[in-house]
Amino acid sequence: MSSESLTKQTRTFRIYLDGLDKLPEHLKISDYSLIEQDADIALGTMKESVPKNVHGRSQKGQDIGILHPGIVYITTHKHLFNFAYLCQTDDVPSEILPQVIWALEWNVLALGEAPDEQLRSVGHILPHQHGEVARFARYFMSLNSRRKLCAHILKPEIDRPIEALRHMRAAIQADREQAERVGKTTDTWQGNPGLHIDYVVALARSRTDDAEAKVALSRIINEPLKNPQFASSHSAYSTVASKFYLARVLRRLGDTKEAQKLESWLVTWFRKNPMTIVGKTLRMWFSTDCDPSTDPVYTRLGGDEWLKGRTTTFKTAQRQTRSCRQCSASEPSITVFQCSRCKYIFYCSPECQRTHWPYHKEMCKERAESLKKVVEQRKVDPKAAKRSEDWIKWRDSNHVANNVCPMHALGLKRDPNRGATHIFVKNVEHVPDAADLLNRFVVVQAGVFKISDVQPDVEGILGLNKNELPEFMAEISAEFDAGPGKHNDRVGFFDLMFSHQPGVQAYIGYMGIAKTRLAHVPYDPDWRAMMNKNGNPPEAIQFVSGKKDAEHGITF
Repeated sequence: MSSESLTKQTRTFRIYLDGLDKLPEHLKISDYSLIEQDADIALGTMKESVPKNVHGRSQKGQDIGILHPGIVYITTHKHLFNFAYLCQTDDVPSEILPQVIWALEWNVLALGEAPDEQLRSVGHILPHQHGEVARFARYFMSLNSRRKLCAHILKPEIDRPIEALRHMRAAIQADREQAERVGKTTDTWQGNPGLHIDYVVALARSRTDDAEAKVALSRIINEPLKNPQFASSHSAYSTVASKFYLARVLRRLGDTKEAQKLESWLVTWFRKNPMTIVGKTLRMWFSTDCDPSTDPVYTRLGGDEWLKGRTTTFKTAQRQTRSCRQCSASEPSITVFQCSRCKYIFYCSPECQRTHWPYHKEMCKERAESLKKVVEQRKVDPKAAKRSEDWIKWRDSNHVANNVCPMHALGLKRDPNRGATHIFVKNVEHVPDAADLLNRFVVVQAGVFKISDVQPDVEGILGLNKNELPEFMAEISAEFDAGPGKHNDRVGFFDLMFSHQPGVQAYIGYMGIAKTRLAHVPYDPDWRAMMNKNGNPPEAIQFVSGKKDAEHGITF
């Protein structure tokens, strides 16, 4: 998937397309004033008769026959159709939602019925695309249009699940046909789990066949995904969503005892993982298909008070990254255990742990020794020991300052290769009295630099000899990338952390962002605002060499 942020005054619109690892440069959302104009005109168009005898011409001036009505609408409302197709569903303003739904419906019809030349005339098929390539272009645009259409009509303010189910069944069929053409599995759960989950949720909410919904939801819960990339990115959402809707389906089928077991599991999971499922999704879950005032899960959680009061803590942040370092399987679909020596890496089985040990042993040894030093330090200087322990946990933990912010700052969405040529740098300060470990360090300065520009600066911070940095960084990245398949499903980047305070040892890590996550999360140019949970955004870093920050060496 791919997305991008474009801001118009106080509005932010992100481009989101399923199936793109990298966003093409030419994809842009029109100025919102133009979209609003098209949407206003569309209100009248939606009430008029469908155009039937409009002749069209290609970009070369050739007659392309009587235009499909969808092609006519795409031509006359191009800014609205462009917006409906590209914009992430969460960002669509409610005031133009009906027009966006209308545009997507006609887009789907045009892609399914209009001839190639008419689709070329509006850019849906490019001039060089013919045969199977043109067929794939139809499939790709139709699938994205249907999934967005389904997401919109399942929103609480629309809530038309039967219509959503019709579109998802058509999307599932098209996906199976495409998979068969290219020799891939036609099992959508294993081949396209995101699409499959969308379908099953629509099925459950439609209440048209609870027996089928029970089987489909149970399969998602009980059958793990075979593709490690899918397993790591879909585990939490797919498992929780499936148990959520299966509980409701079971209640409708009269199996109250099994429904109650799932509901108890959901209450416990939501309390331990309040921020894993985003707020908009939770509001949709609890406000549709059931009265929230009587929903057994929502009421036991505390209702609106719980939903509004959710917050991220160190513990909740760490739970989100509990996945097997060897095979990428993650909670809650499976249970993982922690390496007892380093207390950092997780595995799903002794077999995975043994397989990964050759690639983990050096890092395991180093971290275990660091923890041992903390224990010894605690005997002579408890305050310094606490700072060291806080530092080890904070620098190695999963939180926005260590993953999401570097991802945005480095521009990995647009150019993943910058993770190898640039480095994210942050200067931190210890806050020993902070109640939550997540807040024990604040980032006071942060920036992005080209590694070759600041090599002497970095070597000085780390205490390395002159020209030692390239070999040092190569060893770090080689250890991270080692192991079956690890280099294929992640984008790595270097992260330098240091402090001017005594007792905080400078550290350079090689982190990784799953490619699926990189595709899902929209670029946010205002990443500094989210860096510190408590405190001000970090200022720019000024190195002794005077080298300039290279964050904006890439265009979004």
